[in-house]
Amino acid sequence: MFFGEILIYLIIFSGLYFSIFIFWVFLENQGRIYQKEKNKKFPLVSLIVPCYNEEKGVEKTLYSLISLDYPKDKLEIIFVDDGSLDSTLQKAKLIQKKDKRIKVFHQENKGKFMALNLGLEKTKGEFIATVDGDSYLHSSALKRAMKFFENPEIKAVSGTAKLIKPRNLIEGIQRVEYLIANFWRKIFSFLNSLYLTSGAFSVYRREIFETLGPFRDPKLFQTEDLEMAFRLQKENLKIVQAMDAFVYTRPPFGFMSLLKQRTRWYAGFLQNFKEYSCLLSIKKYGNLAFFLWYIIFSVLFSIILVGYFIQRGFEFFLQLLNQFILTDFDFSYFFSLPKNWEFLNLNITPLFVLTILCLFVFFFNFFLSRKLSFDSQPYKKGIFFFIFLYPYFNALWWISAFWSFLSKNKKEFLWLKKEN
Repeated sequence: MFFGEILIYLIIFSGLYFSIFIFWVFLENQGRIYQKEKNKKFPLVSLIVPCYNEEKGVEKTLYSLISLDYPKDKLEIIFVDDGSLDSTLQKAKLIQKKDKRIKVFHQENKGKFMALNLGLEKTKGEFIATVDGDSYLHSSALKRAMKFFENPEIKAVSGTAKLIKPRNLIEGIQRVEYLIANFWRKIFSFLNSLYLTSGAFSVYRREIFETLGPFRDPKLFQTEDLEMAFRLQKENLKIVQAMDAFVYTRPPFGFMSLLKQRTRWYAGFLQNFKEYSCLLSIKKYGNLAFFLWYIIFSVLFSIILVGYFIQRGFEFFLQLLNQFILTDFDFSYFFSLPKNWEFLNLNITPLFVLTILCLFVFFFNFFLSRKLSFDSQPYKKGIFFFIFLYPYFNALWWISAFWSFLSKNKKEFLWLKKEN
């Protein structure tokens, strides 16, 4: 009990500190959330769309690109089919006939990073944008993102991913997660600490590929967009978040597909972390290193805390089962239990006050994120289930990612052990 309370206090205090820090940075930079100036230049932009088995959404994706509010002669669309087994390629070629800016290429199935690199070879633009095949852009997304490049120090701009109307509880929880994450990433970009370029939509200066090389093999890094951001940060190159450059995407529908996606994402984070451990140097990377250290400790603490809650819940279940057995399953006793349930005894303790404060801070973050994202759609059940289920989901994803990461690097760890 004592250990659990100490852990809860640590997590609450660190969470409150982080949230207050985020809000303080927001207050200092609230006039810079959006780029309000009009575009001064319209350089040639090459949009690369890698696709694999996206027949259901490829048309909407391509039509959103040809409908962008950007000069038509300053836009080329490079569509790369990565050996799709459905009608993705055929549908892309039909749309190509309607707009000459679309160039369609096909390769054997080699993976997204190879499709992106093939697209890179075919581009002519001064700027390179990547768009996922299952996503579609707001008509002003590209124009809004390009405003940031008026500053020559900015090398990459990450778009803001928004989820299409959720169809079930799993998608509703993800929608809340995306909303808050977008706000936090904007804050990170103010501190030159953004460690992710959105795979759904990001724009890069062509020069960074010429200097740092193309996208790398995901078998080594798993998440090519995260690896690219880490590579940029290692060279102290600036990445920003375009809060109003919206890209709409459809998240995993079922729990297992979500688990598979997050295992890949988080294991990719760990793999990249291993390759770019130099980013943990606070002396060299400042705020970025601070955020990365915070992520490490918050993940470890949250896994331990969730484990503690599960243990306590299991103990309570056994105690309840024992009471049923002792009373010969007299359910009248069950209805009198609330008098004896310790966790329903609302004593005003410091922990109770801090928990209420945490909920207040969370809802403040949530509504502020909604306002800044121009999000007016109802959330209802999504936010309720996010509060109660997301911590357990997140802990499970990280545990699965750790297992995947350790399994992948098992030979290397055994070799190091043998050397020592």
